[in-house]
Amino acid sequence: MERQDELLLYEGQIPRWRSGHCNGLRWTGVPILQVRINFNVSFVNNDDELTIMWGVRNRSIFSRLVVDEPGSVQRFTWHEQIAKWDVFWSAPTDQCDNYGRCGAYGKCDPYDAYNFECTCLPGYQPKSISDWYLRDGSGGCIQKNLTGMCNNGEGFVKVENVKVPDPSTARVDNNLDLKACMEQCLRNCSCTAYASSVVTNEPRRSQLDWSTRHNIICGIARGILYLHQDSRLRIIHRDLKASNVLLDASMNPKISDFGMARIFGVDQIEANTNRVVGTYGYMSPEYAMQGLFSVKSDVYSFGVLLLEVITRRKNSHFYDESNSSNLVGYVWDLWREGRALELVDTLMGDSYPEDQVLRCIQIGLLCVQESAMDRPSMSDVVFMLSNDTTLPSPKQPAFIMKESYYSGDPLTSEGSHSINEVTITMLGPR
Repeated sequence: MERQDELLLYEGQIPRWRSGHCNGLRWTGVPILQVRINFNVSFVNNDDELTIMWGVRNRSIFSRLVVDEPGSVQRFTWHEQIAKWDVFWSAPTDQCDNYGRCGAYGKCDPYDAYNFECTCLPGYQPKSISDWYLRDGSGGCIQKNLTGMCNNGEGFVKVENVKVPDPSTARVDNNLDLKACMEQCLRNCSCTAYASSVVTNEPRRSQLDWSTRHNIICGIARGILYLHQDSRLRIIHRDLKASNVLLDASMNPKISDFGMARIFGVDQIEANTNRVVGTYGYMSPEYAMQGLFSVKSDVYSFGVLLLEVITRRKNSHFYDESNSSNLVGYVWDLWREGRALELVDTLMGDSYPEDQVLRCIQIGLLCVQESAMDRPSMSDVVFMLSNDTTLPSPKQPAFIMKESYYSGDPLTSEGSHSINEVTITMLGPR
């Protein structure tokens, strides 16, 4: 049974962009919908019909969807304060959004464009080395070893952050769970990969429920507190990030990778360095810009981690076409507007205590405040996570870049200028 529950944008008969299939929550190729949930998207896919409906949750929001002349799909929402239509999301957004950018068995990473955004999946190599040298990955990849693979002890390699291949080339069986799908794929030599088509099943929800996430957050906080206060030596980690937090079978977190850690003396408060190491997106501003680091640098990194756990989004890979430059900025904007619950990962559904989630978001914002002096210590963070005391209001976080809207009359501004009157007519499809 072929599955066609995705949006495609064509230029004539040539596909230019696809949304990725529906996984039960959203289109997999439109990552902004993972955190911006002002819209309800519903799908019907059966023998009688294939329907996609998109509705606004808040009826006070005005929205429209258009395809402009250059060939971009754009969703606009009306911004009342500036009397302007804002772009909620658009596609394609980058080179990797273009249909078949890296060809068959290719993987596109827009964040590695300096080297070349196209790479091959494990076990594959470029079909044309010369084309890839010229940064043309459209020819795709081929298997490195074409013989002796099937039914010869082969297995699977997990590949993350990719769209499932075009549904016209995939087969869907809703009667199989993920394990049975894997076993069936192993028995079929023409099957090269398998994936779950939906993520809304109850086992996945229960594995990532709020109680589990809250325990992970508290466990990370206690681990950092131990490094800062309870260990024999005071340790500043300097590279706290999601990939350096390991989870055991019971989802208990363990902080790892101390290769960049520094040991502080008993009375030492901060230190500086001319060689800044770490991961952008998790670095505190004083460390990234001045080389100054202290226990408050780890507090900043923890705040970013906390917000990522709640939203299931990476700070450094977050994009918002309207105002915010990263996840922290977007959280700050929604917090000020009283819409912070829109940030919650939709995998949790509605089964979470709103007051506790809002409290954790507020703690995260307190940790990422621009001034290190304003951030709480890790002992304060652990106390705030485990008690219901009143929390202070967070100040503006660091690293927030905004679009500025100029509302003045350019003809009244100072300076010399010339005025040319011209009328331009441009045809646009409707």
